[in-house]
Amino acid sequence: MNHRFHCITLVVIGLLLGCAGCTSQTDADKEILTQAHAEAWVKELVPLVENVAGRKFKKVPECKVLTTDELIKLGAEQSLVDNKDWVQRGNESNARRLAEKRAELQFKESIAVYHYSIDKIFIVPNQVDKRMQSAKIAGSDKEKYIRAILAHELAHALCDQYGLLEKSCFNDIKPMVADNASLTYANLRRAIPPIPDEVMATNAAFEGFAQFIEDSVAKRLGLEEVQQRYKNYVMASGPTGADVGAVNTAIYKLIYYSGRDFIAWHYKNRGSAFVWRILANPPATSAMVFHPETYSPTIPASRDYRNALGDVAKHFGNRQWKVEEVELGAMKLRGAALTLPEKDRDVFSHCDYVKDVELTGKDSSVIATLTVFDSSCEAIKYLNRKADTKVNADLIKEPVVSGFSWIKADKTFKREYIEKKGNRKVSHRDFFVASGKVVVWLEFKNVDFPQKVLTAAFNDIFNRLPKEALQSD
Repeated sequence: MNHRFHCITLVVIGLLLGCAGCTSQTDADKEILTQAHAEAWVKELVPLVENVAGRKFKKVPECKVLTTDELIKLGAEQSLVDNKDWVQRGNESNARRLAEKRAELQFKESIAVYHYSIDKIFIVPNQVDKRMQSAKIAGSDKEKYIRAILAHELAHALCDQYGLLEKSCFNDIKPMVADNASLTYANLRRAIPPIPDEVMATNAAFEGFAQFIEDSVAKRLGLEEVQQRYKNYVMASGPTGADVGAVNTAIYKLIYYSGRDFIAWHYKNRGSAFVWRILANPPATSAMVFHPETYSPTIPASRDYRNALGDVAKHFGNRQWKVEEVELGAMKLRGAALTLPEKDRDVFSHCDYVKDVELTGKDSSVIATLTVFDSSCEAIKYLNRKADTKVNADLIKEPVVSGFSWIKADKTFKREYIEKKGNRKVSHRDFFVASGKVVVWLEFKNVDFPQKVLTAAFNDIFNRLPKEALQSD
């Protein structure tokens, strides 16, 4: 199966962002966006892209002008070619419907696409005016704007000619919750796309590279103000509110623009040759995208938190626990932050990593959650916020919050309360510990353990963490 078709770039610059002020294609569009113009612009842009990127094209990429309907049809047909197993797993008509639906979702608002499987750039004139009106870009800037877009797709073509794009592809993973699902923690953990953090980091590097090339070429074309206006439009548009769809849209925005900042930092501080090393060996975590100085193609021991919770179930008896583990990286956490009101954004916007292990029994549960922040200051701020947060439940017994000293740490507190759920009483005992950049939270529902068990569980977790994570700023 050829995974190239499943790359995030096929969503292109704003597939999920919608558009306002839609108009039909004008005669002026037809004159400006002819096949001859597109081919001429590509040839004009190739040396500009090469100059910024620090590499030469092996051949001038082919560019073709299509309508949206033509692009969707082409995408569906190519999807069937690339995914022959769809037909093998079901009947051909169902496979064709799946391919058509996917192509419609991917291409219905695309301005331009570099299609990896076909090895061509496609530009869609009937979408250009829509996007320009939405972003308030003047008609007089149309030709320059189109050139900037083509520069973005040329960057992808350049990567492809050096055999790098396979690294940036998503697996074909089915959604686990609907876009309009409420933004509960459980749904965030399962949010679309349920894609590993390292894949998000890889795509941020490749999309960031293309966005960096686009912005650099736009600057040479005197289009900086237009690019900033377009970025403002992108960051302000799309679904909003506390639901999974809004989180996913925010993630895509971060992949482009935080990825661009990541590449720009390395370009400035280490040069274009190092940027190509990054594309050949992408960052191991999305946290590295937000902290470019920490870049590594592997997770260094000093930042490896994956095994910190270990076999936490061993501390809580021989019950037949059902165990569920979930990890969240910086990209998804910061995506969630962008959907929250301004005053609440610091909840996730300084998180680099979250992992939790949930143990569920017949009438009880234990949840162990590890959260790593980018500084010890943010960890303490988070813990203070948790201590002051009102419990949103039908309470039988109001929360009682107090500190405890049987764990050596920067800050601790416990919270106890009883809530009513239907005809049941649910007893809660929550223990929070902050040490360095790390917060560990043990939550118990309808189950109690002595202090020596809790002490052993906390010590086990902290002993598994890198020493660097436990140091204060």
